[in-house]
Amino acid sequence: LAGSSVVQSFGRERQMADRLRDESRDYSNRMIRANCWSLIPQGIVEMASGGGLVLVVLAGAWMVKSPTEGGINVEVADLVVFLMYLGQIFLPFLRLANLTDKLQKAGASAERVFELLDVESEIKDGTEDAIPAEQGYQIEFDDVHFSYVSGDPVLRGASFEVKEGEIVALVGETGIGKSTACHLLLRFYNVGSGGIRMGEVDVSTLPLAYLREQIALVSQDIFLFEGTIRENLLIGSPEATDDELQAAAQAAHAEEFILSFPEGYETHVGERGIRLSGGQKQRIGIARALLKDAPVLLLDEATSAVDAETERSIKEAVLRVVEGRTVLIVAHRLSTIRAADRIVMLEDGRVVETGSYEELAEAGGPFAKMCAVGVEKLF
Repeated sequence: LAGSSVVQSFGRERQMADRLRDESRDYSNRMIRANCWSLIPQGIVEMASGGGLVLVVLAGAWMVKSPTEGGINVEVADLVVFLMYLGQIFLPFLRLANLTDKLQKAGASAERVFELLDVESEIKDGTEDAIPAEQGYQIEFDDVHFSYVSGDPVLRGASFEVKEGEIVALVGETGIGKSTACHLLLRFYNVGSGGIRMGEVDVSTLPLAYLREQIALVSQDIFLFEGTIRENLLIGSPEATDDELQAAAQAAHAEEFILSFPEGYETHVGERGIRLSGGQKQRIGIARALLKDAPVLLLDEATSAVDAETERSIKEAVLRVVEGRTVLIVAHRLSTIRAADRIVMLEDGRVVETGSYEELAEAGGPFAKMCAVGVEKLF
């Protein structure tokens, strides 16, 4: 259902319906088999209970007779009480049989949950002793190698620097490792070899909480939590005042559409922000990062889902508020790249060029060749 527009646009309704039918039938068959096995303990207890009642009634028919008739003269009232006791005896066993199925399902679910919880993170936290007295915010990648899958490297000895207070654009073909570089700086992953430093300190030695407090990330795929716009913005800075929140929204050109909603900042965005467009989610993501007011800002395709005019307005506003901050931009649009103080060109996982836009455009290297394509989105 979530992908119905894609299914309809490609005319694949029948194929998807057949696939759903096959998977539903398979699920149904599995549930029937599972229920058959789960009903066996309950069936055994109920069969024993029913058989017991039959035997008691047969025996009771003989017992209520007088001794002259071959019985033992048991009162009918006593027999009824005995039957009631018998039902009370079997009832706990029946409940236990019903509980067995629930325990098996809960056990299987708990096994999967604890299997995940027992996985040890490869990202080891640093120590408080590594925090410098005066933190510098220049970023340095020193011969960084990294691969998601062994034998398929993404970065192959990438080395570049972002000076404190400098805006650097990281460019290159899709899949070359630009977003990966941002994630490595935040220590979402460990580098394979080499090192990344913030100031003079290797980020792998810093406490994760401290490191991530110094960095604000705006990713291409903005994730919004179910809740209001205000709640999503305050994730960046829970203690922010209303004036600070509105200033960040205005800088990201988000307030104009926020106030167009009847409930304004109290508008619910839905699961994963489903009630907002891609451009609106990106602007909220930018505002959230600006509200955090971190000294290092990572913009990973932060304006890819907005139109050119809005992108220009956001860029101008962001450049004003990030003055003095260290900024690393991953971008495809030339208009964004031109705003950078320096450009770092990645190719085959390595830095092949670095310099200002004018320098690289005149150098005739890989960057100039891409510029020669003559389109707005080049990389």
